[in-house]
Amino acid sequence: MTRRVSRRTVLKAAAGALLAGPLAALARQTRAAYPRATAEQPNILLVTIDALRADHLSSYGYRQRTSPNIDQLAREGVQFLNAVSTAPWTFPAFSAIHTSMYPTELGISTHNALLPQIYGQRLDPARETLAERLAAQGYRTQAFVTNPWLFPEFGFSQGFQGYTVVDRQRAYDYDAILQATLAGRLAGQAPPAEAALRQLYEALMGPAGQPVWDVRGDRVMDSALNWLEGHRSERFFLWIHCIDPHYPFAPPASYRPAVPGVNAERLEYLASYNEEDIYTGRARLRPADHKALVGLYDGEIRFVDEQVGRLLRQLDDWGLRETTFLALTADHGDEFWDHGGYQHGHTLYNELLHIPLILRGPGLPARQVADVVRHVDLAPTLTAVAGSPFHADAHGLSLLDLLRAPGEPRLAFSEALFLTSEKKAIRSGSQKLIYDRFGGGSELYHLDADPGEHADLSEQAPDQVFALKRQLETWMAANDEKYAALPRTAVTGGDSALIEALRAGGY
Repeated sequence: MTRRVSRRTVLKAAAGALLAGPLAALARQTRAAYPRATAEQPNILLVTIDALRADHLSSYGYRQRTSPNIDQLAREGVQFLNAVSTAPWTFPAFSAIHTSMYPTELGISTHNALLPQIYGQRLDPARETLAERLAAQGYRTQAFVTNPWLFPEFGFSQGFQGYTVVDRQRAYDYDAILQATLAGRLAGQAPPAEAALRQLYEALMGPAGQPVWDVRGDRVMDSALNWLEGHRSERFFLWIHCIDPHYPFAPPASYRPAVPGVNAERLEYLASYNEEDIYTGRARLRPADHKALVGLYDGEIRFVDEQVGRLLRQLDDWGLRETTFLALTADHGDEFWDHGGYQHGHTLYNELLHIPLILRGPGLPARQVADVVRHVDLAPTLTAVAGSPFHADAHGLSLLDLLRAPGEPRLAFSEALFLTSEKKAIRSGSQKLIYDRFGGGSELYHLDADPGEHADLSEQAPDQVFALKRQLETWMAANDEKYAALPRTAVTGGDSALIEALRAGGY
């Protein structure tokens, strides 16, 4: 008996035959491009936490129990006790993390760091990034970020096949920034720089008063874990950046402190966007308020620590621990009047530069390392894990080499390039020199005896100042030469009159 075959069945079979070859080839190509990770060539996971000072983590000596999950990671991996940030705010710090180069030589200067869109500033596409090198090594590259300074417009998406700004709809619009900032500068007399900065800050707040800074770590981790579930069979480089505990310090209610003398209404005010009130003195902060602000900051650390715990548990549940190399660090710290200031970006003291750095991966025995290490060491370390050196202009050295055999002590250089301030610092072992390039003054600290940097020894130890300053000046001269040779990016977002108005205001 002859079986009748429908026309639809024939067409379906024919289509299947036609597509089988290309689809199978595509599947083979995908498998070839992203094989499973192994202990020899593992997944690479970079977790960064915004504004996290090391001395507020329990594993770094803090008396409060803020970080049980990060502490567990530190016990299981390599904990670097003296990791130093390259800069006290996000944009230049992450530039160093991703390129192993310093802010000045990348063109991030006092003259254009505040308004990158106006000056066309972003990571130079000609500079190889960590993600580009790992993509070339056959890694699927993906990022989940929140901080506006990490938006693709600044170049940090370079090398990532997927780059997700979590809750981007809350993000600010560059045109709105330009209008808000330039309108004030061109309306009659140009306002002072502080007023223009305030206009810029208000433009960052987003629609209907919803700031971009309040995308909490659970939202970021949800997105990252959802992605990871679908790609865990592929060798990946995943970057997760949580903005907590960045200002404003507004953790969920159950993470907020109970401080005598600070009622619920006052605590809510301190957890809100009160920066201008604090700087102008309108907030009339009392000692109890200071304590409450620190408690709110610690609450945000506890909350983001729980997100790290979620990630670590999921790696275990999916069987990825033995084939994943994990690095956890911060871009910078935060100040709570340690040296008379608040927040970050303005100084080079340890509350802003001393950051956590923890590595855990196949073949790494658990230990603590007291050597000075730097942001610029991170990319060469992670590319070494992938079996590749980083680019020839990189300043960092792989931390794997340090773990195998300690070599010459590493000099840590840092820069504060923000508004009209330009400060440089050099750390050699426990000695640290801070140099004010505009004012010319120097400060010298011995961190072993004075980790809080309250005893300036520059007058008592002029020979040490001279030796450190000579090394610092050599480094500055090399960076200045590279900066001078950079091509000047065409201005965007305004004509020459607008640019002149900005320059007149100090930008």
